Amino acid sequence: MDTNKRILVKKYRLSIILDIIIILLLLLLSFFTMAIFGQKVINYFPIPFVSIIFLYYFFGDKIFNNKSIGKKIMKIKVIDSTNNIPKLKQIVLRRLFEFINFDTKFIKYPYDIDVKSKTKIDFDK
Repeated sequence: MDTNKRILVKKYRLSIILDIIIILLLLLLSFFTMAIFGQKVINYFPIPFVSIIFLYYFFGDKIFNNKSIGKKIMKIKVIDSTNNIPKLKQIVLRRLFEFINFDTKFIKYPYDIDVKSKTKIDFDK
C-alpha cells in the first residue's frame, strides 16, 4: 500500500472514532439536559438517545454536506465510484458496513466497505 493510501486509511479510521466520540458527547449532553430540566430520564431514556445515534451515525454525512464532523476534522470525504456525491442509500450502506465491521475486518480491510457500498474515501481538497 502506498503512502497516500496509508494516510487516507488512518484518517478514515480516526474520523470514525471521532464520530463515535461526538455521538457519546451528544448522548451525555442530552442525558444531563433531561436530568437538569426534571425529566424522568429513565422513562424517556431510549427516545432521544436512539434518535441521536441513528441520525448522526447513519445520516451525518448527508446532514453535514457529505462529510461527518469526524471527516471534516480529518479533511476527507465520501465519494461514489464515479467521484460524485454519493446517494443517501450508498452512505447509509457504507455506515452500516462500518458499524458491523469496525471491530473485525474493518481494521485490516477497509476497502471491502468501498466495494460493498460503491463509495470510497478521498482527500478533501
